[in-house]
Amino acid sequence: MRVLWLTFTVFPEAMSLYSGETVHRGSGGWLFSSATELRKQSDEIELCVATVANCFYKFRKLRGEEILYYAIPSGSGFDEYHHGYDNYWKIINDEFKPDVVHVHGVESSIGLSYIRVNGNKNVVCSFQGLPNIIARYLMHGLTLKEMLKNTTIRDIVRFNTYLSLVKLNAQKDTMVKDMMLECDNFIGRTEWDKTHLWAVNPKAKYFFCNETLRPIFYNNIWQYEKCRPHTIFISAMKGLHIFLNALPIIVRQYPDTQVLVATGGNLINDDIRSKLRMTGFEHMIRNRMRKFKIEKYIHFLGPLNEEQMVNHYLQANVFVSPSTCENSSNSVCEAQLLGVPLIASYVGGMADLIPNDSCGVMYRCEEFEMLAKNVCNIFENSSFDNSEMRNVALKRHDAIINAKRTIDIYTTIINTSNKI
Repeated sequence: MRVLWLTFTVFPEAMSLYSGETVHRGSGGWLFSSATELRKQSDEIELCVATVANCFYKFRKLRGEEILYYAIPSGSGFDEYHHGYDNYWKIINDEFKPDVVHVHGVESSIGLSYIRVNGNKNVVCSFQGLPNIIARYLMHGLTLKEMLKNTTIRDIVRFNTYLSLVKLNAQKDTMVKDMMLECDNFIGRTEWDKTHLWAVNPKAKYFFCNETLRPIFYNNIWQYEKCRPHTIFISAMKGLHIFLNALPIIVRQYPDTQVLVATGGNLINDDIRSKLRMTGFEHMIRNRMRKFKIEKYIHFLGPLNEEQMVNHYLQANVFVSPSTCENSSNSVCEAQLLGVPLIASYVGGMADLIPNDSCGVMYRCEEFEMLAKNVCNIFENSSFDNSEMRNVALKRHDAIINAKRTIDIYTTIINTSNKI
């Protein structure tokens, strides 16, 4: 079975073959684990990964130890999904002759362009996020006045102002819906993504399959005795503005509280270069911190590698996901695998990840008072039992089960196509 993956995530092996660089930068590391397990479960699978990235300057074919790669330079404009990659898709399709094509991300412009060149036969698209839906809630809790007031030079230069974001999100909405209509097969993992597909294309075939995470998250276990009491770990900026409303209440009860955020590189320094690179959202975060006089409690760590992420999970007293919209947060899944006490906003598909209080505590995303109380409740409890949380997560992210399920989906799609 010849399987072609289309992705924006650069595999470390591909980067090494292309330029000699071996360090993975960015998100999507779980794809590497999925690819490895897929090959383990079937010697009959020949895997090819076509990646579009701005770190590639020339179209190249790269042969790895077990995976064939195509490195594709990214385009500069949104219209690339209409015609920019046509020649690449023709070359790849003619050379590799895939039996099934797996597009990683329904929001992926490359998936839509592939279909418009080679057709949708035996193409399956997996849900990651739904940016057109997430865009509805991204600025939730912010007034228009506040967004306009915090517009930065970077926003203006990069057309990243509030009005330009509204326009871009409208374009993304069209692209995502086109992908939902033009592809026949989809892989998802929550009732949320399944419902949004049904709302656009009720005739589409939906296959359920969980994700496999990076190995390092399966091999460590959180222990209260080894954590730093009253330390909060947050992995992303989404919803951070609402969390900041809760923090003054938390520090009133626990003045030694420390918050570590695994992003926000431009907020670490006060130099002119960092200020020029600051987005309007980051500028608003800084202003809100100053308004509440909570700067000394928050530490922005910038991007972290997986070892650093694990260390911060294990050292935290609680992990918080304050996002205003998610499909299923990989960060929450990672925290559950490690057994870290966690609190997450009740948004998107998160309820599928947290079926009961043993697997995490949920709150309505606007209710920062509830968030503050939930954090304090965890701070008060030094005897957290994470056994059920870990069992649920280990079952959900079982690498062997998920790989076999993926192969079954591919086989079903091929067999169904052959019968038509």
